[in-house]
Amino acid sequence: MKIRSGIVPLIILITLLLAIVPKVSSYSNFTYQEKKSSSVIPRIWRTYVYDDGTILVRIVRRDAANSGGTRVCLQQVLSLRLIYPNGTVSELDIDLNIQSFNYCLIQATPINLEPIRLYTLQPGYLLLTYFNATNINDFSTYEEWMMLINWDGTILNKSFFDYAYTNPATGAWNPDQSTVRVNITPKKGFLRLSGIRNTTNLAWAQYFIDSNYKFQTLSSGTIELPIFASASFNTIATVDDGYAIVYANSSDPSNTTDPLIIRAALYIQTIGYGEKTLGSPLLLYQIPIQNILFGALYCDVSHVNVGQICTLTIQQNVQNPNTINNATQTTQPTPIDNNNTYYAKIAFLSGGSVTEFTPIARILPTIPNITQWVVTDLPYGGYLLVAQAATATNVNINAYVFDEYSTTGQPWDLPEPATSNVAGSYLVLPNNSVIVAQPESLNTWSFVVSDLPKFTKNRDNGYSNVLINITNPKIGGIIPTTTQNIAISFYDPVDLSAGNVSIYQTDNNNNDILRQVVSGKNPNFCSISDDGLTVNIKVLDSTFSKPNSMFYVKVDNNFVKSRAFKEPLIGIKERIWKFNTENKEEPFAGSVSGLLRLTMEGTTYYESLNSSGTNKFFYDLQDEVSKILPVIPSRLSSNKHVQVDFSISPGRQIFLLLNIEQTRDKDERSVASLIRDLNTMIHNKDITPIGSGNIVKYLDDTYGFIPSSNLWDKYKLKLLGVFVIACLLIFLFLMAQRRDKKGHNIAILQLGLILFDLTIDILFLVNNGRDVEFLYIPSVVFLVVPLCINTTLAFMIITKENTRPEFFSWFVQNGKIAAIFTVLAGADIEALAVLRSNLAGFGFFQAPFSEEALSKIFWGACLNIFMEDIPQVIIQILYQRNTVIYDIIPLLTLVSSCLNLTINIIGRLYQATNRIRQRKQSYSNYPNTSEPQYDFGSAQPLQMSTPNSQDESSQKIDFKNEQLSVNSDLRKLAKSNSTSSFQEMINH
Repeated sequence: MKIRSGIVPLIILITLLLAIVPKVSSYSNFTYQEKKSSSVIPRIWRTYVYDDGTILVRIVRRDAANSGGTRVCLQQVLSLRLIYPNGTVSELDIDLNIQSFNYCLIQATPINLEPIRLYTLQPGYLLLTYFNATNINDFSTYEEWMMLINWDGTILNKSFFDYAYTNPATGAWNPDQSTVRVNITPKKGFLRLSGIRNTTNLAWAQYFIDSNYKFQTLSSGTIELPIFASASFNTIATVDDGYAIVYANSSDPSNTTDPLIIRAALYIQTIGYGEKTLGSPLLLYQIPIQNILFGALYCDVSHVNVGQICTLTIQQNVQNPNTINNATQTTQPTPIDNNNTYYAKIAFLSGGSVTEFTPIARILPTIPNITQWVVTDLPYGGYLLVAQAATATNVNINAYVFDEYSTTGQPWDLPEPATSNVAGSYLVLPNNSVIVAQPESLNTWSFVVSDLPKFTKNRDNGYSNVLINITNPKIGGIIPTTTQNIAISFYDPVDLSAGNVSIYQTDNNNNDILRQVVSGKNPNFCSISDDGLTVNIKVLDSTFSKPNSMFYVKVDNNFVKSRAFKEPLIGIKERIWKFNTENKEEPFAGSVSGLLRLTMEGTTYYESLNSSGTNKFFYDLQDEVSKILPVIPSRLSSNKHVQVDFSISPGRQIFLLLNIEQTRDKDERSVASLIRDLNTMIHNKDITPIGSGNIVKYLDDTYGFIPSSNLWDKYKLKLLGVFVIACLLIFLFLMAQRRDKKGHNIAILQLGLILFDLTIDILFLVNNGRDVEFLYIPSVVFLVVPLCINTTLAFMIITKENTRPEFFSWFVQNGKIAAIFTVLAGADIEALAVLRSNLAGFGFFQAPFSEEALSKIFWGACLNIFMEDIPQVIIQILYQRNTVIYDIIPLLTLVSSCLNLTINIIGRLYQATNRIRQRKQSYSNYPNTSEPQYDFGSAQPLQMSTPNSQDESSQKIDFKNEQLSVNSDLRKLAKSNSTSSFQEMINH
């Protein structure tokens, strides 16, 4: 693709093409030089216009090698020139790779026919039709094909249309017997109408182009025409996105015996978009006069009134009653008998009701060598009548402009006659200007452009729709970002219909970003005034939220319909109703993480994906959100984790996390604005682009986007409660210290931590255990199994100790305390050591555990590190890394698990160190003693008040020896009843 821009004359041309100058005619010349030089003159062959104002020009060059005599062939390349509204020109030279006969003209009267035809679709695409033949000398092998091409010159698709039409009488091929009508909403496709090979019937088919650029048939059928001597047909793209087929036929003029017979008639058949069958033929107009032939027929939507309009050439030829005219093209001229040619305008509704029949009785000058007049209905009222006369080197054009009712017209503001090129190419544009191709020279081609007068009684308010009076905001206005409503006022009463109003933002790269789309059938967002003149549309907070930005509103055709005629009305095209938001600075806000929730359908889709599919899911989600908001993609991120929402029942839905990064760039949206917009658009996804995205459509509109809450703000009362409990434990510790400094009073804090850890572990399992599903079973196992093992070990230790009289004596007095701590030991076996801590000097914390019991507690605590503490920390870390909602309970569980693990590891190391040291010391001080004493840190033995350590050791040994001499009957009783006594104390 070659682009040539910055050409001053071109800018002048575009300005003239797009300018709206009421009542004043002017013209200007424009010359363009081809980028690529050639020895063959470039000819302007055909011109077309897109809805956005882009002009498509087909350039041809004569192929001298294959031309000669009356045979004219063109060089075998499709040369297109796109003139964009911004003043640039794109040159496309495309090799279609089709058979050469498509580039040769077919001799016919009154004009030559061409196999290749172009049709403009939505901006960016064009449709081309051509022919294939297995034997170019056998017309029965000819087929019509279609081709989709984009503005880059890429051929996107080729597809078979139908067999080529051949005349049933002569068998001759006529490429003119098919036509395409693009939908009034071009992205919805087109209707093809064609003659059926070797018959007088017509075939029709609706097509649309899918996302893979494939042509898909929506519906098709045939029309059986009555016997006629002459027929013309045309198609209309109706305002409601449907189509109408209009055909005029004339009976055999030789039948003159019946004065009541209908000699000529005009019919219409309609079909809605996607409907399978045509409506029944509706008679629009008929004439019983003899020798009447309907000639050229041009039909379109009325741009100044309601419904459709056809202009018809009516010819009465007494001198030549056998004339047959098979005209099919809207611009094909009709042979004129100056004394017997008439023109008529017929306005009608979609239901077939004729609202106006107006003879176009115009007084035209007598011009030598004029063989044809063509009537064109103008966008702003009135008609343009054009007559062309060919010379040896060019075509002279005479043209006159008429209003709706005057019999005399005025010539256009061009020389009379205006000299055109050899093709006589001209085009009336939607803004009521006309461009006329000029004779070309080597490597250059040119236009002359003239603005035609407008006959709409000052109803042209800049909307390219004379039915609209005013809008709020006005074109070019500046509005607050908080605007809540927009409005459209009409000249005549209307009712709401099925079309949409779409609001777009235009970014710095001139891209359109859809913000909101509302159907006229949505009563929550669209309302109409009592007099029917004003439509009000409610606007979301997110729609105009971007400061200092350009927006435009597109109003679909059939958004409203005439209250009087119940007929759909045309709307406002893209980039016409434009305005800006005010320039203001948004307040800074820090980065935020927020939650999204998928619908049940979205959850099912996500869970069906493999690993690479889930990664792509998150990438596409962020990409779509960045385009919708809009925001640069680097400001969005996700941890790519999901979490099941168990509050939903029945059904299954999952949470996602989306991070929005802060920015100091004043041209970028603030975090607070993005949060508000995203939440609003999700909640209203049926009228925002959220509902139409490939991934974002799965976001739950009942949930929205909820920023992750600050844990302190959300749980400060509960956290204060934890703090109060911690302070209470410290207070109790201080009170215990005050009561008895000799006791191991730190055990009260140890006990509090054990209770807190058990409680928070249970709460985590109950409330959050299933959040990360693969962690649920490990969470249960590493809570229940250690609990059971520790409880069993504690029970065994107490039971074993009860076989010792000195412990049994303590147990008898403190059985309930022992039972409670046996249960607590399920959480941590170290809880048993609290019973011998001499806490605050209380006797029930002076349990005389044996060295064997203390050893079991020590090793049980060591086992607990590997069996519970380490797994719990790992589970909490994995939970934190794989969860979406990180709440207060998981946080406290992680803190508690890490604290417990740290304390237990350090405590066990200290105990092991002390044990080794005391073992060495015991062997040194008591070489003959087989049972050395050990210090277990938090499980210190009961201490007696003695002046020195030597006496203390002696007293301990003496006390032990004394106990060994207890009555043997008591020992036997203790042994036989230890288990039953423990259970009895629990029961008490």
